[in-house]
Amino acid sequence: MKYVDASFQILTPRGTTFPGLDFQIPIFEWQGEEHPQGPSQCTFGAYFLLREEPVQDYIIEMLSTDLRHIDWQCFSVAGDGLGRHRDSLYGERVEWQGDGLPQLIDTILGAADEWVFVLEANCDQIDRVISCGPGDVLSLIESALVVKEEGFLAMSK
Repeated sequence: MKYVDASFQILTPRGTTFPGLDFQIPIFEWQGEEHPQGPSQCTFGAYFLLREEPVQDYIIEMLSTDLRHIDWQCFSVAGDGLGRHRDSLYGERVEWQGDGLPQLIDTILGAADEWVFVLEANCDQIDRVISCGPGDVLSLIESALVVKEEGFLAMSK
């Protein structure tokens, strides 16, 4: 069975807060001094790490004109969660501890009226750009990972 290697990012307007998520800048303490270690981040469930990253210009260029003016915050999503969800779609038995991909999507996209979800197949491939509702994103992800093996950019209607 062929697996698509994929990465994803979620954009929401800057200042959007997400219920139950506590973004912090990792701090390393050495000899009584605190040293920030990278961008703000938080975990979601046992399998996702959300890290604030700069918004890439090529993503902004793909947005509809009415969404380009928004001051976006971008979260890259790392961890085992996407792969575990994909494995379950292929019929593998996957043990989940805590929240999974559907809950992550509901939490983030449910907190913002405007949003962008980017899934890049092979970590650099966006095959289509669409407008949709937040409830459509999970089926788009599942189709992209299993059926079409493609990347996409989905934006709020």
